[in-house]
Amino acid sequence: MAIHQNETRFAQAYLSVLYQMGEDEKAYNAFLRLRPELASKIHPLAPQGKLAVTAQNRYKLMYFVQLQARRGNMHLVNDFAGKIDNSFALGHAPQNIYYARWLLFRQRTEKVKTMILNMMNNGRLPDYDADLFPEAIMKQLFIDTGLGGQTYQGLLSQDHGQVVVVKANPEIISPGTRSTINTTNSEYRKVD
Repeated sequence: MAIHQNETRFAQAYLSVLYQMGEDEKAYNAFLRLRPELASKIHPLAPQGKLAVTAQNRYKLMYFVQLQARRGNMHLVNDFAGKIDNSFALGHAPQNIYYARWLLFRQRTEKVKTMILNMMNNGRLPDYDADLFPEAIMKQLFIDTGLGGQTYQGLLSQDHGQVVVVKANPEIISPGTRSTINTTNSEYRKVD
């Protein structure tokens, strides 16, 4: 099934939807079809040593490893998981929900707790322009780490209460602005 005439443009969004909906077999088959540059190197019969984890492919590989684990095939991708961990250890560790989900998958719960609390306390509102299912993923991270859905909802409500929509009158923002997000028609700034 074609998702669009330019499938590669929408591949990750489509795969993310399948993953979030628990459609693991469809997601696996779609991944192999939509990611041909990786498919030949990650097939169960392919030697895992031939694929280097790079900044360009590690999120795709994180997705694939987690998908394989959900399908009961973690033993087929253990080497990839270690390579992904090493790639983050050698470089910049991002502060985003996908990396937090990876850390939780790798059973680094305390690190995830610290990361997601810092993200929420430092004005990281779930961003639908940058992430798919941001609120659902972040809430699940709070639940899975033991912080709880109520803690997440409280922090989210607190953050939403501090966001001011500025259109034509930017001078209503106080000098203590912590973060700014520019969008097409509006500018959102979180104020202290």
